[in-house]
Amino acid sequence: MILRSFLFVPGNRIDRIEKAIASPADAVIIDLEDAVTSSQKETVRGQVGSFLKTATQRHLFVRVNGVDTPFFEKDIETVTEVSVYGLVIPKTEKPEDLQLVDQKLMALERGKSIPQGQIRLVSMIETALGLSNVKEIGTSTPRVLAIAFGAGDLTLDLGAKLSRTGEELLFARSSLVLSCRLAGVTPIDAPYILGVKDMEGLRAEALRSRQLGFRGKFCIHPSQVETVNEIFSPTPEEIDRAKKIVDAFEQAKEKGIGAIALEGEFVDPPIYNKAKQLLDLAKEIDRTN
Repeated sequence: MILRSFLFVPGNRIDRIEKAIASPADAVIIDLEDAVTSSQKETVRGQVGSFLKTATQRHLFVRVNGVDTPFFEKDIETVTEVSVYGLVIPKTEKPEDLQLVDQKLMALERGKSIPQGQIRLVSMIETALGLSNVKEIGTSTPRVLAIAFGAGDLTLDLGAKLSRTGEELLFARSSLVLSCRLAGVTPIDAPYILGVKDMEGLRAEALRSRQLGFRGKFCIHPSQVETVNEIFSPTPEEIDRAKKIVDAFEQAKEKGIGAIALEGEFVDPPIYNKAKQLLDLAKEIDRTN
């Protein structure tokens, strides 16, 4: 599955959901949390629930309110529909949070004739406690598809100041990627929130994120999607280089050679495997476009 870009759409703007779905985003997240005020929660939840009953999209997610809020129970009951690919769980801090969600989903899927385990989970890490438990959160239930980095709330919790260059969150981002790798789940980076029209800043942050090992990024505006998709996709130059590496290394293996020099670059099994991964990603992206 290709999930380079997750586009948020406010739950109180039903008119924008279809537009978001028609965008190039790999997934759309209908937001019931930050985008909806407390006084609107009940009304918006009902509107979103009605929309989901007839929706047919493949990669449709809903961000519900946190498990420790008074809105969570009704949120999850209302949005558990066959059209929903997954739920985004904000401010996850411990594995028990997702285990609770898993238990409730099992009962709801059974009651609504939805295949068991169909609805996946994306956990958002937005506090220091959550960051310290990423590996355990990632392995808490097989439903976990990805873990997302929440820069805004995390800087608030840490007492750090969010910047365009991102030094204040370099350790946190790297820690999350490492823990996701250990848990076997996909790391997704936070949205770029320092300027919706700042494409240069978005590009720079997305490039840093990809370099750190993130596989995709949240988006808060449709204008961000194409840039994010581009950054988290192999370039033609990277594809050509990977093909050369794979071809040359496989020829060398047939001769019993385990490492080679290709145009001045040392190529050993890790370099070869990385090139194969890149080609597999390129093929999957090509199939979905």
